[in-house]
Amino acid sequence: MAGLGATAMLPVISDAQILLPDVFAQLTVPSFEYPRIDAPPALWLIGVLPPGPPTAWQPPSWWPELSQCRVVALAQGTVADHDLTDLVQPALDALADEGVLVVAGLGGREIVAGELRVPSNARVVERAC
Repeated sequence: MAGLGATAMLPVISDAQILLPDVFAQLTVPSFEYPRIDAPPALWLIGVLPPGPPTAWQPPSWWPELSQCRVVALAQGTVADHDLTDLVQPALDALADEGVLVVAGLGGREIVAGELRVPSNARVVERAC
C-alpha cells in the first residue's frame, strides 16, 4: 500500500472490513452483538434480509418440543465449521445431562455418519431446506 502512496497503517483485517468501506451492512441486530463503543458510523446493523418466495418448509418432528422446555441454540459459525470437535461436540457433551433442549444448527453443513455423538436432549439441523 505504501508503494501506492498510502500514508496510514491499514487496520487489522477484522476491523478493515468495517472501517475501509463507506458503509458496512451487517446482517444482525444490536442485541446479538457485543457492545462496541468504538463502532464506526459506517457500521450499520440491518437485521435480516427479506424472505424469499414461500417454500414448502415443514417443521421437523421435534418442533413442538421447543415450547416445552428451555432451549440452547448452538452454532459453531460460518468460517471455522470444518471440525465439529472445536465447539459443537464439546457443547453437546457438556449439556447432555442438563435440563435443556439443545438445537445445534450446522448452517447447511452435512454430518458424516458417526461424526457427532448426539445426546437424547439434542437435535441437529444439518440443512434448513
